[in-house]
Amino acid sequence: MRWVVRDTPKGAVIVPEKALYCPFCGRRMLLHDFRAIHQRGYPGGEFWHADVHLKCPNCSFWATFGVPIGPEEYGRLSKSRLNGRLLRWDLVEAGLLGDEGEEVRRRLEALGYW
Repeated sequence: MRWVVRDTPKGAVIVPEKALYCPFCGRRMLLHDFRAIHQRGYPGGEFWHADVHLKCPNCSFWATFGVPIGPEEYGRLSKSRLNGRLLRWDLVEAGLLGDEGEEVRRRLEALGYW
């Protein structure tokens, strides 16, 4: 699987190159949050990675991915206003939901997030 760093009006995000689907209900998984991390002290030097959480909007299955990134991607992601934030309405505003945007907006409003 490949991951890409995309610029949005709200900042850079890291997303899977191709859609990932929930293994339980088959719905497309959505980006929930990510954190860019720079670790030092590993044998051989430094290590940059992003911890990416995807969530199913239907059954709430949650998956965590540890994605190795380079220093350039780390720089973009670590400076992003979206780094380390729970991405609720940010997904809608950044245009990352496609056809599912209205359904997610409706569900967030029903839960009081709007």
